[in-house]
Amino acid sequence: ARHAAAHAPPRLFVIGPGRAGLGIARAAIAAGGQVTGIHGRQARALGEPLGAVTAGPIPEDSLRDATIALVAVQDRELE
Repeated sequence: ARHAAAHAPPRLFVIGPGRAGLGIARAAIAAGGQVTGIHGRQARALGEPLGAVTAGPIPEDSLRDATIALVAVQDRELE
């Protein structure tokens, strides 16, 4: 089981639905990965295969289901 998990496709949760975050999410899906959620300041529909951007509190279930959490925001947003 451990060996199979090492080769499982990544499950990505993205904070920051800008060019970088969405580009990496699309690339992950194209490579066979899964996006568990995309989170930003404003909720909006993205269409398939990405779904929608959530806003407000980070959805804990989407974050918990991810194997990678990507923070794709501008440096000034981190301060």
